[in-house]
Amino acid sequence: MTNPVDDSFAPGDGGRKAALRLFSYAFLTSGSYLIARTLADGLFLGSLGPGALPLAMLMAACVVTPCSVFWTWASRRISMIRVVIVTRIALAVATSAVAWLLPARMESVALLWVLYLIAELRGCLNTIQLTTLLNETLPRSAHHLAPSVAAGAPLAGIATGLVIGLELGTVSYAQLLIGAAILDLASIIPLILRTGDSTEAREDGTAIETGEAEPVAPFESAIVRSLVILISVKVAVLTIASFEWKVAAATVFSHRDEDLSRYFALFYAVCDVVTLLIQFFAAGGLLRRYGIAVGLAALPVALGLCLLGGLLSVSSAALLFWMTCAKGADVLRRGLHDPTLMIIYGPIQAVRRRQVIGMVNGLLKPVMEAAVVFGIFAIGFLANRTESLFVVAAVLMPIWFASSVRTLSAYRASASVEE
Repeated sequence: MTNPVDDSFAPGDGGRKAALRLFSYAFLTSGSYLIARTLADGLFLGSLGPGALPLAMLMAACVVTPCSVFWTWASRRISMIRVVIVTRIALAVATSAVAWLLPARMESVALLWVLYLIAELRGCLNTIQLTTLLNETLPRSAHHLAPSVAAGAPLAGIATGLVIGLELGTVSYAQLLIGAAILDLASIIPLILRTGDSTEAREDGTAIETGEAEPVAPFESAIVRSLVILISVKVAVLTIASFEWKVAAATVFSHRDEDLSRYFALFYAVCDVVTLLIQFFAAGGLLRRYGIAVGLAALPVALGLCLLGGLLSVSSAALLFWMTCAKGADVLRRGLHDPTLMIIYGPIQAVRRRQVIGMVNGLLKPVMEAAVVFGIFAIGFLANRTESLFVVAAVLMPIWFASSVRTLSAYRASASVEE
């Protein structure tokens, strides 16, 4: 029996112009995000320490969730392109304001909180917007270009990581943030130049230019229900891994802000090189040959092994090594897992798909992160936090695998019905 993903990855010429514009958009928005993310992590953790991280994650969920709900509401009623453009302008203005205030208020705790929350909001909106634009702009026959479009993000990571890692000290924090704002404004250009896109992308009812006000019931679809479970568990495990990684890094680089920022920048750059190699030379071939099963399985397998190493660590340096590897599993998430999810969204009806993408990335993800933070607070009072979190992650891993199998079955059933 032919795997349903094979048609999506068949060679074709359609959609290449749209893919190039989306690639440019991904490069520019990811560059601005990674500058903000790197500086926020370095300054926030270096100044306030890892003890502030659980509260920061909780506050991020409180900020990201309403903004994402508003995005979902607005994108169903107004031209989505206009909403994206307004979003980029708003982020550019907010980042410029922080850059203007930072030199005179370097020790301001409130300003560090604002920078951290802006970085979190950027990450959420970038994911929602790129996933939605990719699904609604690329024709179905060009979905084999999804990994190439996503490659814009790691290319941006390599560039920004090298600039920050090698030039930090020569280039000020404020100058870097101004650079992020300029990238935000530049990302509007590919959206304005989208005339002439293939109409095939809209044949399934997608309305990228106009809002859709009709109410939909996203949970009627089996594939959506399976995705919700999969992504909930995945977010919980990734949040635990990310938290432990940042705590380990802040412990090893205690009170060394520039060294911590440099470590984050170079880490992101190396991961982006590997992600780029996966996206250009491995992802398409693996998905074409083995189907989306490999895209769903690779991340939890690698992450589980790294978390096991972290659980068995006996020193801070060893823990940082294993948690760096665990965070490094992001190369599989971004290079293989996320493009796979973009494909899985394909069979979902267009209006429902837009709502699901907004709900998953803007509501489900921050809510699950907040739940993990509450768990971190509770475990901190009751037991050894690090070991207990690793045990929680170990319990969640089988659920992750089971939900991946259900999602795979639901996708194949939906794709078969479409055919």
